[in-house]
Amino acid sequence: MFLPLETHGAVSVKTVNEKFVVWNISRVANYGHLSRLRKYKDLEPVKWVFVLSYQRTGSTFVGRMFNDPDAVFYIFEPLDPLYSAMYGIQDGWAVPSDIFNNINGSVRSLPETEQNAITWTMERIFTCNMASLPPAILAHRFWSIFNPQMTHTQKYISCLKRENLTVSTILLNCQKFIRRRCGVRFGEKPIHNKYCREVLWGNDLATDNDHYVPSCNKYRRSLSNETLPADFKQYFQCLIDVEPTLTKCASDYLDEPCRQKKLRAIKTVRANMRSAELLLKSYHKIYLIHVYRDPRGVVRSRLKATWARGLANRLSAAYEAQLYCSTVLNDIRKRKHLENEGHSNQIKEIIYDDFVQKPLLTVLDSYHFLGKEPSMEVNRYYHGTQCHSLWNKTQCRSTKWIKTLKQENITAINSACSEFFKETNFS
Repeated sequence: MFLPLETHGAVSVKTVNEKFVVWNISRVANYGHLSRLRKYKDLEPVKWVFVLSYQRTGSTFVGRMFNDPDAVFYIFEPLDPLYSAMYGIQDGWAVPSDIFNNINGSVRSLPETEQNAITWTMERIFTCNMASLPPAILAHRFWSIFNPQMTHTQKYISCLKRENLTVSTILLNCQKFIRRRCGVRFGEKPIHNKYCREVLWGNDLATDNDHYVPSCNKYRRSLSNETLPADFKQYFQCLIDVEPTLTKCASDYLDEPCRQKKLRAIKTVRANMRSAELLLKSYHKIYLIHVYRDPRGVVRSRLKATWARGLANRLSAAYEAQLYCSTVLNDIRKRKHLENEGHSNQIKEIIYDDFVQKPLLTVLDSYHFLGKEPSMEVNRYYHGTQCHSLWNKTQCRSTKWIKTLKQENITAINSACSEFFKETNFS
């Protein structure tokens, strides 16, 4: 039953569904109430959401809760563009397994330059300063490929098209000059990777103190460097030619809509808990959602998805399990340390296997964790994906590994992940 706004006091957009509030207010003759709500929303604090996960763990489905253009500015997997810009590799080939593991299968510790670049890039997005990103990031094909997974990127793509620039080819055209030197995928040429990073990201001028200025502009100094190989000069010149358009479109159609949203979210499988630690210790406004999955389901999925395999992959369930579990276990332990340090109110764990059983309930809980309410559209989407739904059972497969994995593989995974299972609630 509708009650006039005056009869039930101030309305909190944190505790009442926003569309319901707006619907009610539209029926109130006194427009002063609408004005006060708008003023309240203007004063509402900005919150950043970092969805940290791993490849083939269902994070795309979980992150879908933030694909709400009316309330959220949501960017999907921005770190593949970073790795392309930093190392000169082809877009799409910063495979997470290669980022966190060496080609011989050993754990790869991210260099400080790389770790700082990840943090810096995420800060640029969260602070709505994407126009300052290197042009190689802004020209990356992911903006187009994953446009449906993001909230406000279509107008950016359209802006580039009006200037006769196509996201799917800009970076490829520039990188053709350095392809032979820098390689196609991350990790296949470790020595070349390091050299290309020094030239492309910092022009060999970066220090521990200037990692917050990785810069779109440093490459200009390289053009006058007589010792710089000609292929790099051609690459830099190619980017300089398109940079003004990239920057203008990013400013108008990424930064501006970002500033209008009080909730800004990033989902990535190419960062680790160290990235979260750097952000959590620097900003009170950031919230971490840590998503992971039963390793038996992950291994089954990774063995089927050839494009997700790292260079160290041996097509072995035990080996793939060891790579996954060591990475996640390390992150879980670091996360618990952060929680004990006083960040527990900024951290939420989501286990995909539980999420798919009750997605709508978990989405509501996640939004409440942020002091928000999900929109009707988000609620409707997840209601239609619940496992009891007669018309959509595609998300009810988290335990499909029970029927499809051979017992010998299950035994091998259980052994490789014994420490992981002790630390978590999986059985």
